[in-house]
Amino acid sequence: MTRQDPKPEDRPRLSDADMLARFQTSKKRPPCSDTLGMRLVEVCQEERRIKMGFDVPQAFANPTGAVQGGFIAAMLDEAMSTCVIIDSNVSMTAPTLEMKISYLSRLMPGPATVEARILKRGRSAAFMEADCFDPSGKLVARASASAIPMPFKRLRYRLMQLFFKRGSVWPLASALDGVPILAGSRIPLRYAPCQHKRDTPPNDRI
Repeated sequence: MTRQDPKPEDRPRLSDADMLARFQTSKKRPPCSDTLGMRLVEVCQEERRIKMGFDVPQAFANPTGAVQGGFIAAMLDEAMSTCVIIDSNVSMTAPTLEMKISYLSRLMPGPATVEARILKRGRSAAFMEADCFDPSGKLVARASASAIPMPFKRLRYRLMQLFFKRGSVWPLASALDGVPILAGSRIPLRYAPCQHKRDTPPNDRI
């Protein structure tokens, strides 16, 4: 009998301290995280939550001097997506399907904290919440979101289709936050018919 390697999600988990160190020392940190001044400061896998710190630059301020709401949304989204990645034992990414935000107070440039938590995660959807706090601990904004858990390898394949598909023009981004959509339609790429057999990997199921 051929021995099969365990799925990434089923492999032994790192401790919270080791998981935190892995993210803090990662060399694959996306540029958007640096732009937001993000740093992971706490991981609690048992409670399915994380805490992030942000150094919000003055360049994010609106004409009133407060941080523009879109940047706060990006901070909340960053924290919730990372929470799903850690909850999946770093086997899944989490393209956002929808996000709702309530802005409760102004946030000024400088330090800020976001706490994110998993409400529920299944094979086809994940549901998260996150809170943003100012340096005094005052609640600035609260968000809830849903996302599509997607294996990292599957996402890389989709991006290859995005750039190398022949005879079609694919948009770089979509309303599904990274799930490519057929040009001129609302059909996600994973449901679109392939023009070439080589475009479809063996057992291509999501």
